[in-house]
Amino acid sequence: MHAALLMTLGALLRRHRWALVTVIVVEVLAVAGWELQLLLGLLPQLDFTVNLTGLLTTLALPVTVLVLCASRVTARA
Repeated sequence: MHAALLMTLGALLRRHRWALVTVIVVEVLAVAGWELQLLLGLLPQLDFTVNLTGLLTTLALPVTVLVLCASRVTARA
């Protein structure tokens, strides 16, 4: 669902500024979700294993998209 939303918004990025802002909000929520998952993994009852695939797909990719979209917003302003 996340990928489908990003692809739809990606098609609208050139014409609509709100699509760019929406992508930024979605990626901030994705990074916040990863941080929450990491914090909950500190509880002894829950287990959260950090691996390379998880880091790339849930942290590195959203941060990269976030930086690219934020630089585009500041370039438009």
